[in-house]
Amino acid sequence: MSGPDKRFIQFRDACHEQDVELDHYVAIDGLDGANDGDGKNYTPSGILAAVQEAGRTLGNEKRPLANKIIVPEEDFSDDLATASLINIINASIEPRAVDSARYSYNSHSINRIDTCRQAEIGFLRTFIGMKNVNEQGYVTMGAQIFQAGGVPVFVRKYAGSHYSALSLESVGINGIPYPAGSIFSMKFRAQESPDEEKADTPDVGPVKLEFFSARSIYAIRFLRLSAFALSQAERREAGFVPPPHIEEEEDELYMQAELSDFKDAVTEAKGRLDELYGSVGEVGLQEALAA
Repeated sequence: MSGPDKRFIQFRDACHEQDVELDHYVAIDGLDGANDGDGKNYTPSGILAAVQEAGRTLGNEKRPLANKIIVPEEDFSDDLATASLINIINASIEPRAVDSARYSYNSHSINRIDTCRQAEIGFLRTFIGMKNVNEQGYVTMGAQIFQAGGVPVFVRKYAGSHYSALSLESVGINGIPYPAGSIFSMKFRAQESPDEEKADTPDVGPVKLEFFSARSIYAIRFLRLSAFALSQAERREAGFVPPPHIEEEEDELYMQAELSDFKDAVTEAKGRLDELYGSVGEVGLQEALAA
């Protein structure tokens, strides 16, 4: 899907009626429905491109993304992408803690990495693989799961050039809320850095599934909303289609999978590991890597 989508046009018009002037770059990306214009990354539709630009702008610098608070309209109440854009813009004007302050982070010293349109495939195959933990505790595609209080908050995949993480819960960055299903890059505390040697060869056989504490994450940076942040209907409206090279049997799952399905897969995988090794619990990275 190229060019602006109807939802962003409706959103922009609603802002005009409220005398709201949007940040220039957020408005441009929303209208163009493009990411950087370099053709190298995933190119979302207008409303998702605006969310992406707004989110990463606040990861670089703190500046208001509009001249005044936007009053959400009823038409947008069931539209997660537009609601997320309004939340990010409003929070840039009046910073506030995310509703669930349990999962709040900063974005200090995080280098931006690209997240391509293939990222969803990597996450999808990671979760499919979790359903088949073997007797050695290995899966076909490795992953690092970060949890807080026993709740999985992020799944960081080993597939692709960069090991981005998918949020399974709503999280905050510098007081700005981002919905579950967002994709982030991460930075870890120096003394608790995950071993990435395993991630360098993701396709060379089974890899261990690892559970770590979310406390080991020093900072995160928003990259974009994934397809899985949206409902099935929104996914289709926003122009998500199964990308090239996806297996035929994964096609339907790609368009229908919900985050709750992914949470269930993580729970099942952890249960399997508990059966094999006893409770893997919630431990610091040092203890987990030493095990």
